[in-house]
Amino acid sequence: MTLTHTSPLLEGTVMKSAGGFYHVDIPEEGPKREPLLCTLGGRLKKGKRQFAQPVSVGDRVRVREVESSGANREGVAAREGFIEEVLPRTSQLGRARYNKTAQVTVANLDQVVIVMAAREPDLNTHRLDRFLVLAEANDLRAVICFNKIDLLKKKQLKKEIEPLAKTYEKIGYPVILTSAEKELDFGRKELRRELKNHISAFIGSSGVGKSSLVMMIQPELELWVGEVMDIGKGRHTTTDVTLHPLDKGGYIADTPGVKTIQLLEQSQLALDQCFPEMRPFLGACKFNDCTHRNEPGCAVVAAKE
Repeated sequence: MTLTHTSPLLEGTVMKSAGGFYHVDIPEEGPKREPLLCTLGGRLKKGKRQFAQPVSVGDRVRVREVESSGANREGVAAREGFIEEVLPRTSQLGRARYNKTAQVTVANLDQVVIVMAAREPDLNTHRLDRFLVLAEANDLRAVICFNKIDLLKKKQLKKEIEPLAKTYEKIGYPVILTSAEKELDFGRKELRRELKNHISAFIGSSGVGKSSLVMMIQPELELWVGEVMDIGKGRHTTTDVTLHPLDKGGYIADTPGVKTIQLLEQSQLALDQCFPEMRPFLGACKFNDCTHRNEPGCAVVAAKE
């Protein structure tokens, strides 16, 4: 690569990392942009590191494009550059490693789309609540998708799904009823709107239709979306994080199936803070150290009743 010092710094997002190379997307260049294939600038290679890698997928970075020295598989000159600076992160999900520096799996993820099937498999509200707790614990915005509504009759939809949707909407969660069946095209616009300008991960048990929803949003994304915080059983089919840019803005994270992924700064789960509908009652209990289980004068238990 031939460095051109006069070339301006471009701001982009790291979509993929492999073998010391980073694929950086420059959103201002339009939806059909070619990513820059980058290596690290000298400053980023030196010094003590807080994490195992200086740059992670999802990082916002400033890069300098250089004259290309090769071509890609299609014979088109590859765009190349150096990552000069990593911008501050809003969040970082990763894995602590015994006797090793912690590893950041994905940076700046700010939203999870929790996909629950209305049928096949049957809807499990307890599992949905556990996903919501994990999202709240990691300070991630959560969008709920009740998928496969085409498998329900109108009476079943009104009796089973619509009251449930209203309950979660009242708490403050966006709820979308979806079906990936082409002839229905149900929920596409609403889901696109919620994904715009976010870095999102689709989570949920196997078989609920995560990959079908992704391809409904953008058909060329023929991928299997992994489970960031999978509680149910299912095969984990991805091992590396990749971001996929959306035509309307934002990214979808194709993530590894790691059950223990969490915010690295988080040392203890404040469970009572993970239920938005109960937050107004916190601090109103008779005892300051109330566990909200069976103590007398518990405002949370009273509100639950």
